[in-house]
Amino acid sequence: MITAPLLLTAGFTPLQAVSLPFIGHSWAVTFGSLGTSFQALMAASGLGADTLAGPSALLLGILCLLSGVLVALPASEKGEFRRLLPILLAVGVAMAGTQYLLAISGFWQIGSLGGGLAGLLVIFVAARILRGRDPALAYRPERKFILGLSAYLVLIAVILCAQWIGPLRGALQSVEWRPALPETATALGFATPAGEAARIAPFGHPGALLAYAAMAVFILFRKLSWYPLNPAGRILRGTARRALPVSVGILLMVGVSTILSYSGMTEQLAGGLTATVGGAFPAIAPWLGAVGAFLTGSNTNSNLMFAPLQQSMARSLGVREDILLAGQTGGGAVGSVLSPAKVGMGSVAFASGIKEGDVIRKLLLPIGLLLLAASVFTVLLD
Repeated sequence: MITAPLLLTAGFTPLQAVSLPFIGHSWAVTFGSLGTSFQALMAASGLGADTLAGPSALLLGILCLLSGVLVALPASEKGEFRRLLPILLAVGVAMAGTQYLLAISGFWQIGSLGGGLAGLLVIFVAARILRGRDPALAYRPERKFILGLSAYLVLIAVILCAQWIGPLRGALQSVEWRPALPETATALGFATPAGEAARIAPFGHPGALLAYAAMAVFILFRKLSWYPLNPAGRILRGTARRALPVSVGILLMVGVSTILSYSGMTEQLAGGLTATVGGAFPAIAPWLGAVGAFLTGSNTNSNLMFAPLQQSMARSLGVREDILLAGQTGGGAVGSVLSPAKVGMGSVAFASGIKEGDVIRKLLLPIGLLLLAASVFTVLLD
């Protein structure tokens, strides 16, 4: 809804303006929104960021490079693509490399944000070089742009401080909750042994860091008189209106995933898939993630639902769990852009009323190519 009008102003057709951002942002879904989808992957699998971040960021980096090509090809005029290819590769490498370095360094919460900013920096430098130093073409950022960017800079600063400043990190992580889980057994005899849930540090959680950054930006904007009078109530109501439906969906998906795991259905599904597809399953893993994201509307829900199944398949086949889970979240990230909810949001960006079916048909080929690439590299990485 934000990018499409900008592309329309730049001369793209309405259908291109809606579809190209879907293709171009698919690589950023897993580590975007403070890594919500990646957090779900860790929670559902029980594995930590030190295990999952590297393979996931590597696969998504490959998809980043390919998605840039798939966006540039239809968007470029005849002969322009070859001329702009070096810049395209430089931008893609900067974005993919920055995301990978942030992810493996423990800053996965800002992996996509950092990658996107790195890409913008390369584009800015390239644009300055291509257009020369003509004063008439000089860009002077408006106050609105600077203030809008400041919110992201504050978020990055909060996360970096929470990770790098030892005493602060210790204080944020000092309060934790690790609930004990009792042993359970079904009437058919499937037992789950007792254990402990994943550690939760409420004051150091990514959601808490986002809240700290939001409060800091709120205070900053109030000091600069950027807000109208009494904005707090409007902001809180808008947040609740957007967050409640998503929260209900996530809670239900967690419930479904837990029931599947604790009832033994995940093991049964894994056994059936092993007997059916056998060693070819790594090539199918991204497609399973994509189907889950398409059906549920988000990569987060897909990871919650299918990560345990991917783990069971990895154990059955004797392949690396982290690679199959990377394929899961990579496929889910790509497949999520086809979900009717997202396509519907993009379609209403124009009063002309672009049909959702036209957008989906426009996306099928590039999304299919991205999923095919995810399958190939999931097999190669394993």
